[in-house]
Amino acid sequence: MYTYGDLKKRKRALDEITDVEHRISKMGESAVEGIGRIEKLFATAVIIDTSDAVKLRASQRAMDKLAPFHNGKDNFADAVLIEIYGEVARQGSGRCAFVTHNKRDFSYPNANEKLPHPDIAPYFSKVKSRTSSNWKKR
Repeated sequence: MYTYGDLKKRKRALDEITDVEHRISKMGESAVEGIGRIEKLFATAVIIDTSDAVKLRASQRAMDKLAPFHNGKDNFADAVLIEIYGEVARQGSGRCAFVTHNKRDFSYPNANEKLPHPDIAPYFSKVKSRTSSNWKKR
């Protein structure tokens, strides 16, 4: 059997590998826990059909190059999402929240990423309709 490298360095490397293995197993537990929370949310979620009016407003956004079409990408699915959100926020009796990590398509361009893009800002208010906790209404 051949052995390479300094004994102390090999032990240190083995300790690092063991630590990484431990952290990966912990992340796996966290992922399972997170999936369970998501499944609970989906079990009680209200299914919202995409109305023709929503599709028309999303199409108009595309033609007018309004957010989320302002960056030259085909973001029709994102446009439908924000239009459904706007419809629910207007018609709903409770508080609504739009949560996304997609700052490029929904945030104020080239300024404060915590603010919604001006094209979608009318869908939000301080009382009834909020964006993610990272955004603030201007």
